[in-house]
Amino acid sequence: MDKVLSKIKNQVALSNEENSKIKAAIKEFKSKLEPVLKKSKIDANIFVGGSVGKSTNLPGLHDIDIFVRFKKNGELSEIIEDSLNSCFSKVTRLKGSRDYFKVKLNDFEIEVIPVLYITRPNQAKNITDHSPFHVNWSKRKSKNLIEDIKIAKQFFIGVGAYGAESWIGGFSGHVIEILTVNYGGFKKLMKGISTWSDETFVDVEKHYANAGDAI
Repeated sequence: MDKVLSKIKNQVALSNEENSKIKAAIKEFKSKLEPVLKKSKIDANIFVGGSVGKSTNLPGLHDIDIFVRFKKNGELSEIIEDSLNSCFSKVTRLKGSRDYFKVKLNDFEIEVIPVLYITRPNQAKNITDHSPFHVNWSKRKSKNLIEDIKIAKQFFIGVGAYGAESWIGGFSGHVIEILTVNYGGFKKLMKGISTWSDETFVDVEKHYANAGDAI
C-alpha cells in the first residue's frame, strides 16, 4: 500500500507552475478589488478560503474561494456586488443564505463570499460568517496531514463520493479534511471507515458525550 500511496502523492502534488498561477490570480484579484474598497471607504479585508486557502487543493481544480470580510454589518451582498462590477467585466450573482458571486479571472473561477468580520462565533449574523473559523481550524489541525488530505480527496473522487450535493450524496472537501484530521491520516481513515455503522458520530474536539448530545 505504501508504494501505491507514494505514487498517488506525486499525482496530487501541485506543480510549481500551477501553484504560481494560483498565487498570481489571487494577487491580481486583490490588486483590482482592494483599491475599489479603499476608494469607497469600505472597511473590509480579503481572506482566501476553501481548499486553496488551506493548501489542500488538488491539481487541475480551478476554483478559488475568497471571503470579503466586512467590519460593519449591512447589505453586504449589494455592497460587494457594486464593488465587483466596477473592476470585473463579468460578475455572476448566486443565491445563498447571503448571496455570493462568481468572477472569471484568467483560468480561474473565483467565488466571492461577503461575510461579517467576527472574532467570536456568537457574533455571526449569517452561517457564512463562521467560514473563516473553519479555514483557520483546518490549517491549524492539518499542518502535518496535507498530503494525506489530498490523497483522501482523490480517493473519494475515485469512488464517486466527493461532493455534498444532493445528487452525489457524498462528502464535501471540508468534511474529508475533518475526517482525515480525526483519524490521523489517510490509512487510519480507511481503517476507521471500515468499522462504520449506518450511523457514525465523529466529534474531533470531543465537545459532546455522545451523538444524542450533539443533536
